[in-house]
Amino acid sequence: MTPATDPSSPTTGELYARALDATRRFIAGIAPGQWELPTPCDEWNLRELVGHVMYGTVWIEDAFVGKTMEEVGDKYDGDLIGGDALAAYDAAVASAKRGLSQPGAMEMYCHLSRGDVLGSDYARSMFTDVFIHGWDIAKATGQDTGLDTELVVALWALTEPRRERMMSSPAFGAGKVPEPPALADLQTRLLAILGREA
Repeated sequence: MTPATDPSSPTTGELYARALDATRRFIAGIAPGQWELPTPCDEWNLRELVGHVMYGTVWIEDAFVGKTMEEVGDKYDGDLIGGDALAAYDAAVASAKRGLSQPGAMEMYCHLSRGDVLGSDYARSMFTDVFIHGWDIAKATGQDTGLDTELVVALWALTEPRRERMMSSPAFGAGKVPEPPALADLQTRLLAILGREA
């Protein structure tokens, strides 16, 4: 996706930053005894899922100042959650927002393990990742799973054109969730594309 040409439309970087904020309440809602709970991501328990979200977040600043995987090295290996998950998340989000606010961030190329990726595309994939994992955290911990309506609409606009590819992708649990009824709400339909059943 190329950066939005309409100045009133948020960039994918701005959407990602808002999704980071939206997911914060789900991190804050995790109770001390819930860290080993299973999640909608079959391969991860709650601690592992939050660790995945944290790992993706802490990389952002380095990626958006042009660092390569080799330059970053093992800087973020190990436990990123520590004893205060919310404080660790807040610090990671602050760092990510510094990266996203770099001049020309959406037009630059980030050097990722899968190759060089346009900043706007990287931000779009991270928007999807952190937003949907917020739902996963809420679902796993019994929190209200209602997502930010404006962000649901924005992610639907980015995701629906890729529906067939995403629904057949192992990354989103290919074939795992049946197509919801046509009258289902937008969040339910978005979740289905991303391999989740509301």
